[in-house]
Amino acid sequence: MKYENTPQFITDFKQHLSDNGITNAQIAKKMGITSQQLQSMFKKKELTISDISKMCDAIGYKCNVNISRKDLFPLI
Repeated sequence: MKYENTPQFITDFKQHLSDNGITNAQIAKKMGITSQQLQSMFKKKELTISDISKMCDAIGYKCNVNISRKDLFPLI
């Protein structure tokens, strides 16, 4: 699963849950939050790295962050 933006990640995350027969209640429990809190997370405009990490951990994935320089910007 790759994060490009919040709406795409949420869509992919929900699809993963559906494909594997996992309910929101099960994921919320693994994350230590309520189903309502998970639904609120799904409605965020921008997820934090912490949010993404917790979501990935709940489905057995490790969250890796890769930061690289854009070639379009010259070094100052």
